Amino acid sequence: TTQGSISLWTMVDVTSSTGTLFRAQYDADNYIQIIYHAGSNQLRGAYKGAGTNYLVASDDEVEGDLAWHHAVLTWNTDGGKIKLYVDNILEATKPNVGAPAEMIDNPTTADLGQNTSGSSYFDGSINDVAIYATELSAAQVSVIYNGGKPIDETYETSAGERDLRAYFKFEEGSGVIATNVMETGIGRLTNGVAYEGKTP
Repeated sequence: TTQGSISLWTMVDVTSSTGTLFRAQYDADNYIQIIYHAGSNQLRGAYKGAGTNYLVASDDEVEGDLAWHHAVLTWNTDGGKIKLYVDNILEATKPNVGAPAEMIDNPTTADLGQNTSGSSYFDGSINDVAIYATELSAAQVSVIYNGGKPIDETYETSAGERDLRAYFKFEEGSGVIATNVMETGIGRLTNGVAYEGKTP
């Protein structure tokens, strides 16, 4: 939990509801999340360690534009920052002084499309979700963004170690199982989630 990154692609439908794209948590005082905030029409990231919350937000309006957007949230508690990239642009960095507090333990639950208590449902599409145990650099984010078209994130480059831990490409097309290509478990689709033909 000292450092890591979440990378995902999303298309936000027209909605009046704030929804969670990704959330992993140990408890209410220790979590990592990416949300769509309907009131401000923003993608936002948050890292809460030992009860101290750090929020980063994008100024880009993304609701209902029928476009896929790439979001990356990174964190580093060893003298680093919380950063949010949207479409290969560093949108926000926090905190201004010091480093974020470390979580008291590793997350025990993780969800896509809802928060970990089963609410705050996301209205839209999510694809190519990758979880890293390192803070991605701006150069690595740019490689993954790939000019606006996802690449296979198991790639190897000279841009430095990425330590990819989980990667869901969502290419099954049907059923309730999402395969983790890193072979560290599976995802299960619930609450009426369905595969669609939409791809970034």
